[in-house]
Amino acid sequence: MRVLAVEPYFGGSHRSFLEGWASRSRHTFVFRTLAGHHWKWRMRLGAVELAEGLKDAVKDSGGVDSFDVVWCSSMLDVALWRGVVDRAVGRLPHVVYYHENQFAYPTAPEKEADVRDLHFGLTNLTSAWAALESGRPWRKGMAARLWWNSAYNRDTFVGGAGDLLGKSPAKHHGVMQRWLPRINAACAVEPPGITLVDAPRKKQIGEPMRIAWAARWEHDKQPEAFFRAMHALEGRGVDFRLSVMGERFNLVPGVFEQAEEHFAARIDRWGYVPDRKDYERALAEADVFVSTAAHEFFGLAAVEAASAGCSVVLPRRLAYPEVFGEAALYYDDEETLVETLADLAHTRRPRHAGVRAKRYGWDTRAKQLDAALEAAGKG
Repeated sequence: MRVLAVEPYFGGSHRSFLEGWASRSRHTFVFRTLAGHHWKWRMRLGAVELAEGLKDAVKDSGGVDSFDVVWCSSMLDVALWRGVVDRAVGRLPHVVYYHENQFAYPTAPEKEADVRDLHFGLTNLTSAWAALESGRPWRKGMAARLWWNSAYNRDTFVGGAGDLLGKSPAKHHGVMQRWLPRINAACAVEPPGITLVDAPRKKQIGEPMRIAWAARWEHDKQPEAFFRAMHALEGRGVDFRLSVMGERFNLVPGVFEQAEEHFAARIDRWGYVPDRKDYERALAEADVFVSTAAHEFFGLAAVEAASAGCSVVLPRRLAYPEVFGEAALYYDDEETLVETLADLAHTRRPRHAGVRAKRYGWDTRAKQLDAALEAAGKG
């Protein structure tokens, strides 16, 4: 099959997913992408920008008439895209991959808890509907066209969409309510693949416990909770080293600067690690990976850490229990996070989750995604 892959936010996990799959796929992918920044503008206008000049952009790879299916992420406004793109492309079956959904995404701390731009959630919703109406309109029994990286992601979307539509003042919103059963029936959980870490583990007996935290340096990853736990461990006399990694953007929470100064003598790595091999070495050197995320629709960094041999210590919520099952160590609050880490430092009994992580390796997932896309492309 020839796949037109449309990604308005070609960065971070979105980029690694698409490049990882395409490089191992039996299908031929042609990318149409925009850089991974300014996500709100990408959702608003990315469809128009990507549709403009499409013929010229793909003419050397066979032209728009040569594609069999369109794959896109939920960052694309599919309804708008199908309205402005070349008709030959708009008529193709579309498959939408939801890395996240805007109904479950936490609002920024400077905003009131109940303030949310509902238009982005509605875009997620209308994109689902537009995908079901593409190609041969989706009917029960056809292959899924709406893919989710976890059941948690799917369920929070369906629940959030239902709550929103139930509040609609439109007299005919019951028509929209009938969307949801059809949308739900067209969903499939298709986890992303990961590049399994194969760097050799380096650990010397008697060394301090090495703790890794890797996430975007933003509010929704709750770095404050992580550093409070580190202060508590320090207060208990636990000896540990720190690797705090991840991308930083314009607004970096002030807690990072404070923590860098306070924990300076304990730090092994600090900040973004751009080289993949260096990042894998950092995970292989760590004993424990900790997440304090307020939202997580899959947990790519945690799965990669597990594949490197780390014990993973995760909140007992979000997508984590679904992804890891009994292979992870879970905590319910900051107190139990500290207790779990202190116990690990004392007993040194790791909970290896590597076997669980292997099910998400690209050698397995690329074949499964290929088969699912081929089935959806027949619609």
